Amino acid sequence: MSLTPERAALTERVELVGRAVPALAIDPEVLEQSGRVLTTPELARQYGFADLDGSQMSGWWREYLAQRPR
Repeated sequence: MSLTPERAALTERVELVGRAVPALAIDPEVLEQSGRVLTTPELARQYGFADLDGSQMSGWWREYLAQRPR
C-alpha cells in the first residue's frame, strides 16, 4: 500500500480512535458489541464522541463509503 501525504491527511486521528476506548469501557451493555466489526464512525455516532474538529468521520471513511456499492 502506498500512503501518500494526501492519503495520510484523510486518515483518522488518534484522538478520535482513542475516544472510542473509554466510551466502550464505561458502557454497561458493552457485551452487545462483541462478535462484530465496529468502525470508528459507528461508535462515534452511537456514543456521541467526536474528533478534535467536531467530526465523527474522517475523510478516508467518507471516501470509502462513497465508493461502496449500495
